[in-house]
Amino acid sequence: MFFKRLLLLYKRDVLLYVIFITGAVILAVEVMAVRILAPFFGNTIFSFSSVVSIILAALSVGYWHGGRLADKHPDKNFFYLLVSLAGSTVIFAHFVSQFIVLCYQSGV
Repeated sequence: MFFKRLLLLYKRDVLLYVIFITGAVILAVEVMAVRILAPFFGNTIFSFSSVVSIILAALSVGYWHGGRLADKHPDKNFFYLLVSLAGSTVIFAHFVSQFIVLCYQSGV
């Protein structure tokens, strides 16, 4: 009885959990971006504010485009596919940034 009720709550609120986790991941990406840029541009208010402004601009474009896609395809599975693709892109961008930083440090 308890587990059935818990499973129903999980199924009902899984979308809220996904949105909460993606927000936390975006915050972690902001912190990671500042830490990657700090050795090259310093840890100043200007570098931090530029990272935050780029993240906010990307979020607003993503929300606009995601809203249009949600109107065309109102399906939770499509939403989860988009979240998975975005997460894969963030992981790929992290590895590419590390490669660029290594090339920059070696003088290539």
